[in-house]
Amino acid sequence: MKKNGKNYFSAITGCLAVFAFMLLCLIIPDKNADAAGKTGLYHEGNVWNYYENGEIASHVTTLVKYNGSWWYVNQGRIDFSAKTLCKYNGNWFYVSGGRVNFSDTTVVKYNGNWWYVHSGCVDFGTRTLCRYNGLWWYISGGRIDFSDTTVIKYNGVWWYVKGGYVDFNARTLCKYNGTWWFIKGGRINFDTRTLVKYGANWFCVNNGSVDWGYSGNCGYKGYTYSINNGIVDFGRGVSKSND
Repeated sequence: MKKNGKNYFSAITGCLAVFAFMLLCLIIPDKNADAAGKTGLYHEGNVWNYYENGEIASHVTTLVKYNGSWWYVNQGRIDFSAKTLCKYNGNWFYVSGGRVNFSDTTVVKYNGNWWYVHSGCVDFGTRTLCRYNGLWWYISGGRIDFSDTTVIKYNGVWWYVKGGYVDFNARTLCKYNGTWWFIKGGRINFDTRTLVKYGANWFCVNNGSVDWGYSGNCGYKGYTYSINNGIVDFGRGVSKSND
């Protein structure tokens, strides 16, 4: 009887142990099973990890929408320090502070070029000026154009750009749309008849451009110069102005 009683007690104890184990399995979730269902962003410790099919997607650099914002995931984790561009669904989006910045109009360096961003992405179709770090940069084809010397209309004024930005110190001529325009103080000056040196010659400008049809006299810095078809003719002499 004692032996049978002992066996009976052992059987009861074994059943209770199995029951306890099954109960723990129900109460404590399997971490692997939980991870297997993860897809998207998860705040873990001090970082935000991006999961695909239960694993941190360390091979992925993309944008992910979460709580109304588009976040920049770099190698499986939100990069809050990033100031860059990220291609997504055919557009190049501007990332600042770890997410797409839809409010700034600025330029950002990416792969050796300075790109113009407006309303959150690169605007490849615009020709404009953009202020950045104290300079007004010339934008053409969505990026700063450092090669062209030209004029561009911005806020009602025609500005002179050279080397990629507005040259406010320039006093020169610039050819645009077949006309040679007079530049003073970084923009076309439409106000006066005067002389300006360009290359080896001095030209007479009036109403903002070289006056090719003018032959006569033009005063400049206390002297009167003889003009022949818009160009100073030094062979005819220079006289002291009475002004």
